Amino acid sequence: MERYPLPLSKGKNFSGQDQYRVIVMKQVLVAGATGYLGKFIVEELQRRGIWTRALVRDRGKLPMSSTGDVNVVEGLITNPPSIAGCCRDIDVVISTVGITRQRDGSPIWMSIFRLI
Repeated sequence: MERYPLPLSKGKNFSGQDQYRVIVMKQVLVAGATGYLGKFIVEELQRRGIWTRALVRDRGKLPMSSTGDVNVVEGLITNPPSIAGCCRDIDVVISTVGITRQRDGSPIWMSIFRLI
């Protein structure tokens, strides 16, 4: 098994000094998994042996090479009931969703925040 550098999160400790924490990716949700970037991320996570859940609008658009060990959830990020529970037991969310605003003008991150 290949070894990869662990992703780090930079923050400040109580004394105001820089502090780095290792982000452990046990289970990852990729929102926008059928898009240009999302499909490559799903394939790389699979290659590294990381359990992956793919949030997609259309299951049929997910490349066949990505369907084997991927837990696929079909839904619309702008329709919270269609994706209820998709973040359950997820350690890391990677969003490659292409829209920036919803029809009502609110930013898309508001929908993502409601998931968590």
